[in-house]
Amino acid sequence: MSLKIIFVLFISCNYVDFTQSEFVVPSLLESKIVTRTFCQDSRMELKNNKLNHEKSPYLQCINKAHIKISSSELKLSDQKNCPFQYLKQSNPVNCTGPIFGNNDVTSVLKKMCDGKEKCSFNFDQLPILLCIDDNYDVFEMPFEFTLIKVSYECVTPRRRMRPFTNRRYDHKFNARLTNPLKTLSFNKILQNF
Repeated sequence: MSLKIIFVLFISCNYVDFTQSEFVVPSLLESKIVTRTFCQDSRMELKNNKLNHEKSPYLQCINKAHIKISSSELKLSDQKNCPFQYLKQSNPVNCTGPIFGNNDVTSVLKKMCDGKEKCSFNFDQLPILLCIDDNYDVFEMPFEFTLIKVSYECVTPRRRMRPFTNRRYDHKFNARLTNPLKTLSFNKILQNF
């Protein structure tokens, strides 16, 4: 009998600790991090350099959301990922070693894109991708044959709202020991009257 009570007490204590320490936020309220790959497009960059033309962005958010860069990496492109870069190139550009330098461009893109709805830039504004071969010789890779892999999210000015309240996710309810659903606290009830 006492073993049964101790077991039930142990389970209920673990359950209480779990419900008190964790607050679940539904994933539909949070913006998701998107990872996209962009090839250097010389036609688009040439158009963006014209004075009276609207710039075509590489990154864009909708509904007045702002870009927030998580990470970005500059890579060497190939014919599979960026076929338009290799239309006139008979010999593909490659690096003899597996190590690249200046490939983390997160801080540069954050300066250019964070807080904007649209972000247009030229690849020549990014650091030059360096190829480091097996003998530790360093070669510059032409930016015409690079791509950028960007992880970003579109952050809305206000957090998205649930149209209907749900007792499990609402902040004005607090958890009870016997019931995992939240109930309106006594202080909140007094504030409403």
